[in-house]
Amino acid sequence: MKRFFIVILVFEVSFLLISQELDISKIKFSGLSIKSLPEEIYESSSCYNIAYSSILPADAIYIAEDTVTGKEAIIQISPVNTDSSPYIIYLTEKQFQFFTSTYEKSIDFLTLNLTFLAWSKKNKNYSKKPKIISPDKSYERILKNSNDSSYIQIGSFSFYQNGYSLITELLDILSLTPDFYIIKSKVNDKYLYKILAGPYSQSDASDIMINNKLKERNIFIKNYSSVIEDIKSGIEISRE
Repeated sequence: MKRFFIVILVFEVSFLLISQELDISKIKFSGLSIKSLPEEIYESSSCYNIAYSSILPADAIYIAEDTVTGKEAIIQISPVNTDSSPYIIYLTEKQFQFFTSTYEKSIDFLTLNLTFLAWSKKNKNYSKKPKIISPDKSYERILKNSNDSSYIQIGSFSFYQNGYSLITELLDILSLTPDFYIIKSKVNDKYLYKILAGPYSQSDASDIMINNKLKERNIFIKNYSSVIEDIKSGIEISRE
């Protein structure tokens, strides 16, 4: 068995177990160099171990293993919003070179296994886990809610997993710890997943929007009837 190479980095961490419906260890992530992303959509960092993901929670720490060479490195997640596949991990140039240095030929991407290791102490919300309702269950759940309920739409995404980092970012702002519903709809002949936080009363939703200036971030309130229209659109899509 090949000897594993581990990049040892110093973290102040709180080692906690993480419970997820999604078993990260069973996913093959693609590792790309951060150079493949436009610089304006991520916050650059000189820290060697930072890796960018649209699906993994911010400040979570993982062991990343190259499935070909067995090389390992510790990475700490920073969020990035992109419409590329949610199963891509963007590595710093130095980190990408670390993994690819032993390949005989130049390669464009890696295949990585991830194992959760810890939470960084910088992440103050590690015990506050969002309740995310999957697309196949969101329709039924919303239909059962009150017809005078309101929802805050935090974004539309080609891959709904790309909204997970935004959910993590907004947990403190979206008070009352709402559920997050994912609905598929059609917008301008394009199929998108909309992520809705709620349900709220109209007054609670308005207060959250105003107090946090969310309109400036293209986040807005939707009433029950408009959400139902989106649901019906999603049902029609499923029939196609």
